[in-house]
Amino acid sequence: MSAPPSPSQVPSVPPPAARPPWRAIAGLTAAVALLHAVALHWLPAGLPGGTPSAAPLPFAVRMVDAPAPPPAPPVAAARPPAAPSSARASRPRSTPAPAPAADSATESIAEATTTDSAPAAAPSAEPAAPADTAEAPPPSPPTVAPPPLGLPASTRLLYDAEGHAKGLTYQAKSELTWRQDGARYEARLELSAFLIGSRVQTSEGRIDATGLVPERFADKARREQATHFDPAAGRIVFSSNAPEARWLPGTQDRLGVFLQLGALLAGDPARYPAGATIAVPTAGTREAEEWRFVVGEPEMLTLPAGELPALRLERAPRKEYDTRVEVWYAPGRAWLPVRLKITQASGDYVDQKLSAIENP
Repeated sequence: MSAPPSPSQVPSVPPPAARPPWRAIAGLTAAVALLHAVALHWLPAGLPGGTPSAAPLPFAVRMVDAPAPPPAPPVAAARPPAAPSSARASRPRSTPAPAPAADSATESIAEATTTDSAPAAAPSAEPAAPADTAEAPPPSPPTVAPPPLGLPASTRLLYDAEGHAKGLTYQAKSELTWRQDGARYEARLELSAFLIGSRVQTSEGRIDATGLVPERFADKARREQATHFDPAAGRIVFSSNAPEARWLPGTQDRLGVFLQLGALLAGDPARYPAGATIAVPTAGTREAEEWRFVVGEPEMLTLPAGELPALRLERAPRKEYDTRVEVWYAPGRAWLPVRLKITQASGDYVDQKLSAIENP
């Protein structure tokens, strides 16, 4: 048996070298990655702790047996964007599917969506009550009754006239013929003088509650000019080719106005005390304007027909070249014009004083 080797004969084995620290870290990282991959493979998707699913579940779906959340107020519920009004009007209303009774938040959203986008509900069988904010129709203007009238019966008035024209003073005769049957009237005034010739004015028309309603007025000296009244069209037409004038209720012509004024005074004299003004739209053969007559004080007239108490009305000139018109009415002669005086801006005038009253 051989003897054991001596220490000097045994080969020496070097000690194991120390491993670098980066290798230990790499190994630990690989182990953790392996464990994480196993967990991702086996955990169900969509549950807490797992990766989110590709298509998230609707928020309205709740866990079974979980307590229902409190109802959300309608103002807090999300609303889809409102469609334009034209789209809402053209889209038919669809009946929403019934939602679960317990899902109050879903019901609130459906109600809000229906209110915003659905067309108006069909009218009920019962008529809708008028809105409180509807404007009431404007009140009708009050009806003003025409003033009382007292048209005289048919008659003929004869006058002695004095005039001044072109530097000459002349004497003349005039005659006013008045006829009426309660529905229509005719008036004719003729003034004639030696070497002067004659002038004739005529007026004819209807009679209604307001008095005289002239239809035609004519004034003839060398030639005739006429005025036509058209109340239906609201106009006055002149044969002189002057511009048309506006017709107003109560419009008179330059002859009928004297009989209309007398009828107003006869209807109720107390309505026209001294100082009162009576305005009458009056048309000649070229224009229409408002004539305003001021009532004067009663006075005693000395006329060819005798002394008569009378009431004077005057239309004073209001502008250059206006005509002054003075007329006296006798209460004892059915308020007929017993004196007429017309004065031109040039100073020429004609003054007609009653000499007699006859039946026509």
